[in-house]
Amino acid sequence: MLKRCCSYLSKFSFQLFAQINNLEQSLVQEPCLLNNLEYKSQILNNVLNVTLNQTFQNQSKNDYTEAEYFIPVDESICLESFEAKYNSKTIKGLVTEKKAAKKEYNQNKQQGNLVSYASIENKNNREQVVIKLGNIPPQEQIQIQIKFSQQINMILNKYYIAYIPFQHFQEILSAKMNQPQLTLELTCTGKINFAQTKGQPMEKKIINQNTIIFNLSESLFKKDENQMSLQIIYSYEGMFDPQVIMGSAIVHNSNHNQENIIQEKRQSALVSFIPNFNQQISQQIDDSLQAALNNDNELLSDEFQQKISQELIDYLESSTSEFIFLLDRSGSMRGRPIEKATEALNLFLKSLPANSYFNVYSFGTRYVPMFRNSVQYTGESLDIALKKAKNLKADLGRTDILNPLKNIFEVQEKINGYNKQIFLLTDGGVKNRDKVIRLIKKHNKNSRVHSIGFGSGADQHLINQSAIAGKGISKIIDMEQDLSDVVIEMLENFLTPSLDDFSISYDTSVVESTYPSSTCYPSVFKDDIINIHFFFKPQIELSNLTESQKIVKIKYYDSQQKQQIQKEIKLEVPDSFISNTSLQESVFKLGKYMQINEFFVCQEADNNSQYLQQALDYQLLTEKTALICVIEEANDAQKVQIQTQQEQIQQKKQEIRKLKYQLTHFKPGKQRMKSLKRRSAFTQEIQNSSTKKKICIQKNVKQIQEKLDNNGDDIDYDKSSKRKSTTKQTQSKKEIKIASKLKNNEEQNENILSSNQIFEEIISLVDHLGIWRYEYNLIEKYLSNKQDWNKKFEDLSQNFTNKDALMTLFILCILELFQIHNKSKWALIFKKSLAFVNKNMKQNSNIETIRGSLKQIIQ
Repeated sequence: MLKRCCSYLSKFSFQLFAQINNLEQSLVQEPCLLNNLEYKSQILNNVLNVTLNQTFQNQSKNDYTEAEYFIPVDESICLESFEAKYNSKTIKGLVTEKKAAKKEYNQNKQQGNLVSYASIENKNNREQVVIKLGNIPPQEQIQIQIKFSQQINMILNKYYIAYIPFQHFQEILSAKMNQPQLTLELTCTGKINFAQTKGQPMEKKIINQNTIIFNLSESLFKKDENQMSLQIIYSYEGMFDPQVIMGSAIVHNSNHNQENIIQEKRQSALVSFIPNFNQQISQQIDDSLQAALNNDNELLSDEFQQKISQELIDYLESSTSEFIFLLDRSGSMRGRPIEKATEALNLFLKSLPANSYFNVYSFGTRYVPMFRNSVQYTGESLDIALKKAKNLKADLGRTDILNPLKNIFEVQEKINGYNKQIFLLTDGGVKNRDKVIRLIKKHNKNSRVHSIGFGSGADQHLINQSAIAGKGISKIIDMEQDLSDVVIEMLENFLTPSLDDFSISYDTSVVESTYPSSTCYPSVFKDDIINIHFFFKPQIELSNLTESQKIVKIKYYDSQQKQQIQKEIKLEVPDSFISNTSLQESVFKLGKYMQINEFFVCQEADNNSQYLQQALDYQLLTEKTALICVIEEANDAQKVQIQTQQEQIQQKKQEIRKLKYQLTHFKPGKQRMKSLKRRSAFTQEIQNSSTKKKICIQKNVKQIQEKLDNNGDDIDYDKSSKRKSTTKQTQSKKEIKIASKLKNNEEQNENILSSNQIFEEIISLVDHLGIWRYEYNLIEKYLSNKQDWNKKFEDLSQNFTNKDALMTLFILCILELFQIHNKSKWALIFKKSLAFVNKNMKQNSNIETIRGSLKQIIQ
C-alpha cells in the first residue's frame, strides 16, 4: 500500500510518561495515571480545533518525577496554548526564545519548582512537540489543557476528511478513571450534505442545516491499537465556491519576565474553496462512496481511492506535468535491483500523458541527466529514452541525492504551465538526509516528490519524510516485490489537473500580508484546497471596511478547462459565524503559524528578528521558540527532598556509565580467550559453509529459472538441486512440463496470451499516444487457431476512421481478457488508448458492441 503523507500519530501520543527513580530498574519511564479525560473538537469549514483536558497523577509514593508528553506535529498543526492547573491554580504557558526557555526550565527544575517546558523536537525520526513537566510531587494530581488547530485535508477532490487524534484505553485503565468525553461540533457556512464517522459508534444530533454535534465517547474504548485517530468525512453546499471565515487574535508583550500586556487586536479573513475537478462524475463518486459505506468497506483506504481512480477518474488529458524519474545507480544497485528498476522505468515512460515533459536523472557519487533539459513527450523522445534506458548500469559509486535535487529545483527553469512530479527511487540512505528533506520542503510549492525505498537497506526516515516534505506519497518495498506495479500506481495517483499562474489582488491600504504570498502562490493539484489568509493591518477591522476595500480578485489558469479563470470575492462573513471567538483565534493563529513556518524553512539564515518577533507576539510554538510555564515554586522542605533525589539520580547515572565502561573494556583470561577463539573460528566456518551452500543453491535455482524462461529445454539437475524436498522437485517438474507445452503450442491459446512474455511484447509495441499500429502479421500471430477472423476484422473496421483504432481496441481486449493480473501496469496505457479509439470511431458506432465482438473472436 502506498503511504499517504499525513500527520502521524505516535504510540505515546497524548500520554504523560514519568521518569521513575527505581532502585532495581534504575531509571525507567512509566505512564502517569490518567484520572480524567475530555476532548472538545470543533470544525469550521476546513479548520479543526481540539481542546484536550486531562488529569494525571504521579504514581510514585516518594519521588518527585520529571514527565514527558508527546504530540506528533506537521506543518498543518498549530499548538495554540498549554495550561496547567495545580492546587486550584491555573498557569498558562508562555512562548519565548528557545534557548532562554530551556535555560529557565533547567534552573527552575534545579530549584525544585513545578515547571513545564515545550519545544518542537525530532523524536524517533519524527517531528513532535515534547512537553516536559519537572518535579511533579508524589501522589499529586496535575490537570493539563492543550489546545491545537489544524488545516483539514481532502479525499477524491470532493470530501473533507478530518483526523482527530486520540488514545484508546483498555478496561483495566478505564475502571480507574472517570467516564471520558469526546464531542465534535461540525459547523459549515453551507448546508451540510454528508457527515459520517469511519466505523465508530456515535450519537449524532442535528442542530440545524449548518451544524451537527457528535458524541463519540464510546470510540475511546474500541480495541484497535493501529487506529490512533477518529476519522470523519463530510461535505457541504458551496465547497466549490469561495467561502469566507474570520480570524482574530490578541498580540501580547513577549517579555515573559513581565506580566502579559495586551497590545492590540488583529484580524484576518480566510478565503477557501475546492477546485471542482470531478464535476462530470460527481454522482458516480457519491454512489461509489455510499456503496462502500453500505458494504462496510474501508472507504478511506488507499485501495478504495485507487479503485475509484482506475474506474471513474481520468486526468490523463488534463494533467500538465514535468515528470522526473530520479534513479539510484550507486554500486549497491548492481544485478537484479538495477534490472528491475530499468523495467519499471520503461513502463513508466510508456505510461506518461501525451501532454507532458520528462527526464531521467541517474545519481550516485555524481548525477547524470538523460537529457540536458526535460523534453516534450513525443514518439521520438520516447524512443531515445527507451534506448538509453537499456544501457543504464549501477556504476555511479556511492549515493548522493542532494546535488541532483538542487539541479532539478534551482538550476532547471520551470516550464511555464507545467508543475514538477519527481519520483525518487533509492536502495540506501545518505548522511545529509535532513538537508535533502529541507530542500524538498523549500521547493514544494510547484513540485511534488514521491519516494520509493527499494530493499531492506533503504532509509525509511528519508523515504517517508522526503515524501511528506514534498507533499507526495512513499513506499518501502523489498527486492522480491514488483517494482513496476508500485511505480505505475504512484504515477496514476499523481496524474492531476492543476491550477497555476495565480495572481491575487487586494487593497494594500488595509491588508498587510497574505499566506501564501500573493506573489508566489503554489500550484494547486487534486485533493488540494485553495486557502488564502488575508492579514489586516493594525487597528483595521473587517466590519469597518468599505465595499471596495472588501473586494479581492483571484486569477489562475485551469489545466482541465484549458483557460484563464477570474474570481471576484467579497470579504464578508455570515453573522452566525462572527460570535465564535475561539474558532476565530484558531483561524488566525493557524494562518500566521504556517506563514512564519514557511519563512523559517525557506530562509538559509538561522534567525530573523521580524518573524521571530511575530512568533513571540502571537505566542506561537515554532522551531525557533519554546514554551515555559512555572506552575508552582517549591518550599524549603521540598527543595531539600528534591536535591537529595537529584543527587541519587546522578549517582545512579555514574554507576551506569561505570558499568557500561567495564562491559566495553572487559578482557577475559587466557583460557577463556582460547575458548572464544575456537568458538569464533567454528562459527565462522559454519557461516562460510552456509554462505557457500546458499550461493550454490541460488546458482542452481537461477539456472533452472533460465531454462524455464527458455521453455524448459535441456534441464539438468546437479547434486544441490536433488537435495531439494520431494514437493519442490514435483513443483519444478510441473513448471518444466507446462513450459514445454507452451513451446509446442499444446496448451490453449489463452495461456500463451496470459504469459508475462506476451505482456512485455505487447507493451513494447505501443507508442507514446497509446496507439498500436495495424499489423496483419501480429493479429495473425495472436489468432493463429481462429477461423474466419480475417473477414470479421474487415467487417469491424468499417466502424473506424482508420485501422489503427481497431488494432488498438483489439489489443485492449487481449489485455482485459488475459492480462488482468498485470492490470495495475497497463491501466494508464489503457486510458490513453481508449481515448484514441473513441476519437476515431464513426458516428453511430457502439464501442461496447465492438468490444464484445472482438472478445468473441479472441476467445
